[in-house]
Amino acid sequence: MTVVIRRTECDWHTCNVVIARIVTADAAAADLRPGDLIHEINGKDVFSVGDLKNVLAGLTHGDAVALFIERARQWSYVAFNLL
Repeated sequence: MTVVIRRTECDWHTCNVVIARIVTADAAAADLRPGDLIHEINGKDVFSVGDLKNVLAGLTHGDAVALFIERARQWSYVAFNLL
């Protein structure tokens, strides 16, 4: 799965990572979309790209991933196995 992270987006009380582009069909199949805000990965808060990278660094092929995302002011979990 290849997802391009655009930036960290901040408002008055928190920051979140924004998905910029979906490069492979795997990410689209996991229901990730450009513009999604990532709030958590596997129960850990994501406030920066560094936070996301730190959690991903501890995962290996086949590990389960659960993202808590925001899309159009709606919150949901997206689950998939790391490829």
